[in-house]
Amino acid sequence: MMFEKFKKLKLEHLVLLLAIPTVFTLLFIAKKESVVLMVGDRVVLFPVITSTFWVLVITLTLLLFILPIAVTEYRRYRLVSAIEAQIPTVSRILADALNAGLTISKAFEMVSMSNVGPISLVMNRALTLSRINNEPVTASLIRIAHSLESMELIKFAVILDSAVKSGSRVDEILYMTSRIGEIIDEYRRERKARTSPYVSLVYAILITYILISSIVIYGLLPILGKVEIPKMTIPGVETPIVVSTLPSELAQACIQYIGIVQSVVSGLIIGRSVYDKPKSGLIHSVFLISILTIMNYLIMPEVIKLMFPGSTTI
Repeated sequence: MMFEKFKKLKLEHLVLLLAIPTVFTLLFIAKKESVVLMVGDRVVLFPVITSTFWVLVITLTLLLFILPIAVTEYRRYRLVSAIEAQIPTVSRILADALNAGLTISKAFEMVSMSNVGPISLVMNRALTLSRINNEPVTASLIRIAHSLESMELIKFAVILDSAVKSGSRVDEILYMTSRIGEIIDEYRRERKARTSPYVSLVYAILITYILISSIVIYGLLPILGKVEIPKMTIPGVETPIVVSTLPSELAQACIQYIGIVQSVVSGLIIGRSVYDKPKSGLIHSVFLISILTIMNYLIMPEVIKLMFPGSTTI
């Protein structure tokens, strides 16, 4: 019984079951350094993983756990998008077949044998399930649509099933569905064209964040720390101006942690805005984290050495 329940778990649930103990184990065994924070008169110490090796291990582990979900969801999005784009064409083919006197099952066979695209495979699968389960082909189509999590295909299947059961002019309903589907498809293409530039903007923001953070931390702060600044006198109190610098490993770790959070959130936002499903945008989170890691640990240290020869980088 437990094994049957385990098999029914979704991919993201399985990944979470593996990811949570793995990440906690890494956080427990990783080398940490104590960072001191002054909060008013209180001194707060908390451990931070700053070692380049352990930061990269944690980053790669997160990527390995995100990647299966990202690839699966993006492939599902591509498949569902292709199927939904073909609904108007299939509606016309079914309408013509029914208008010619064919039954709904024969009309499905016609679509499955035609080279319309992925939706032909869906129709063929619906025919197979209807024969196996001894149910109407439209009921099988509804089940397949739910398994694909395609709202447009679910609507199409429900409309078709209701029309067949009611005994109304199914061909006329399908012609109307085709026209409405073409309008929806055109709207989606226009919306995607409007939102696509924002994806490039997200990548530009991440790269700008890495550039500015690295230049300020590795380039400007060490230079300012060497400048002798006279003490300022506030009535009754002499207050020296102190410019602090961050250790290189701590600075890189902070840039990496903030960038990872930004990448994951940005990917989910892209998924919701462009692909109608947050998880479908996780593929961009993978790309963003990869760019972040390469720039933070490989490219920017060399760039800073060229821009500020006296600065100390890893």
